[in-house]
Amino acid sequence: MSTDDSRSNEWHRLFSAALNDTITVEEAAQLASLLKSSAEARQLWFLYNDNECNLAELKSSQVSSAQEQKPPARGWSRRLSPFTAAAAGLVIGLFGASLVWGYVGSKAHQVTTLLAEGFENGAAPHVTGFPVEPGVWSGDFSEVVGEFRGVRPEEGRKMLRFRQADYEGKPVRDGYVADLFRLVDLRDTGVATGEATVAVEAHFAAQAQGELQGLNCGMTIYALDSLPPESMRDDVFLKRASAGLTETSEPEFEPRILASATRSEKAPSDGRTWTSARSEMRLPADSRYCLIHLRMHLRGSHRAEVAKPVVFEGLFLDDIRVSLTQNAARP
Repeated sequence: MSTDDSRSNEWHRLFSAALNDTITVEEAAQLASLLKSSAEARQLWFLYNDNECNLAELKSSQVSSAQEQKPPARGWSRRLSPFTAAAAGLVIGLFGASLVWGYVGSKAHQVTTLLAEGFENGAAPHVTGFPVEPGVWSGDFSEVVGEFRGVRPEEGRKMLRFRQADYEGKPVRDGYVADLFRLVDLRDTGVATGEATVAVEAHFAAQAQGELQGLNCGMTIYALDSLPPESMRDDVFLKRASAGLTETSEPEFEPRILASATRSEKAPSDGRTWTSARSEMRLPADSRYCLIHLRMHLRGSHRAEVAKPVVFEGLFLDDIRVSLTQNAARP
C-alpha cells in the first residue's frame, strides 16, 4: 500500500471515530495535531463533519479509493463527543476560530426553539405587569379571541387582543401602550459560553380607532442574571433602559440588566395587515434569564386629550417565536 493510501486510511479512521463518538483521548490528541498541521486534512474534516456532504464529490482519488475500501460507520451525527470537541478546540486561534468551530464545534449554529406561541390553547396572559417567574405571559389587560370584527389570526384560530393599556393594580393609570412580557429560563441552554444569540419574532395588527390612525409596535430583549423580586414591575426596567443603562452594577439591585436590544416598526391600522417585527441579541455569558417585552399602541394615543388608560377597540398580537442559536466561536 502506498504512503498516500496509508495516510488516507488513517485520516478516515480518525474522522469516523470522531463522528461516531468512539474516539479515545489519544486519538483526539492525534486528530488535533493532524488538523493543526495539514490544510488538506482540515478541508476533508469539514466535509466529513457535514452530514449532508456527498462524499462522491471529493476530488482526491486516494481518499475516494479509501472510502470504497473502508466505508464510514453508519449513524454520523453533528453532536460530537467531548474528546472530539477538545481536539477541535486546540485548532481554535491558530486557523481562525469562526471558520473551524463553525464546522467542528459540537453545537455551532444549532438553533433551538425556546417558544412558539399562537395562543391556541386559549389561556389568557396574567394582567399583573411583567412576571417574576419564567414560563408565563403577563402584562396589560388582554384576552384570547378568534376572528374579531373582521380581523383574522395570523396563524391558527386564535390570537391575543389587548383591551386596555394598564395592568391590575398599576399605581399610575396613565398608560397608552399595550405591554406583554415573558421571562425565558436560559440556564440549561448552554449560554454560559457567551456564544449564543437569542432571536424574537412577533406579528402585530390593529384597527383604526377614531382619530387614532396607524400602529407603532416593537419589542425589547433584556438579558438578566437573576429573576426579578416579587415587588418589581416593568417600570424599573423601562426607566433604566430609557436612561441608557443597559448594564447595572449596584450590589443591591437584582436582577442586573446585562444587555438589551430593541426593535420598533410602524404599520397600518387597517385590520387586515399583519406586521412582523424581529430582534436578536448576543447573550452575555452571565445571562440566566431573558425578559421579552412586546408592545404596541395607536399613533396619537399619547396626546393629553386622549383618555388614559387607553381602551383599545382592536389591537392584536399573534405568532410569537423565540429561538436560541449557538454561534461559531470568536477568535
